[in-house]
Amino acid sequence: MAKSHPKPNNNTNSTKNQIPVEATQSDRLFSSIFRKYVVAVVLGIGLAAVSAYFFNRWMTVATVNGTAITRSEYTRELEKMSGKQVLDGLITKNIILQEAEARNISVSKEEVETELKKLEEQLKSQGQSLDQILALQGGTRENIREQISLSKTLEKLVGNDVPVSTEEVATFIEQNPTLAADKNANLDQLRAQATEQLKKQKIDQKIQQLIQDLRQKANIRYFNE
Repeated sequence: MAKSHPKPNNNTNSTKNQIPVEATQSDRLFSSIFRKYVVAVVLGIGLAAVSAYFFNRWMTVATVNGTAITRSEYTRELEKMSGKQVLDGLITKNIILQEAEARNISVSKEEVETELKKLEEQLKSQGQSLDQILALQGGTRENIREQISLSKTLEKLVGNDVPVSTEEVATFIEQNPTLAADKNANLDQLRAQATEQLKKQKIDQKIQQLIQDLRQKANIRYFNE
């Protein structure tokens, strides 16, 4: 009988060349983490560059032969020129709006648009245009709407029920000869115009007194002095 020879074991070499599963998984995990890190760094650098670009654009208001004029320089000069006036205006505006909110007083968009239309018609009758005036002054319609809203708020705060006597009307006409210069206006029309102007003057006086009282009561603190 022929002797059977044992088959050579080929698993020896394959075992030596086999990479441990744990090592492969570890390498893959490390590679994944490294790729995420690189992406994060690249994105971070990109976002930083974009942020720096827009920050510089925001901080610079103009350049002169490559030399930047910063927004802080611009703001400082503005504050020197009219800073206190602007700040007082903002304080007064906030005081008025706070008082209106406390009294539950508001001005609707319809009211604002009605007053804006009246203003446009008045300017048109004088041969002028609101847009032309705004272009010359560097203003916008939105600026006018804000002013109208604030003015209407003040009128509601003080009320428009202002008595005007006939003696006050007669005196006003005597002291304002230009009012009587209109030959097309009769006496009733003159009295109506005088009454309207006197009412506006009295309302303005009440508004000034209201603002003064509100400022005295308000807790105002300045931090730029």
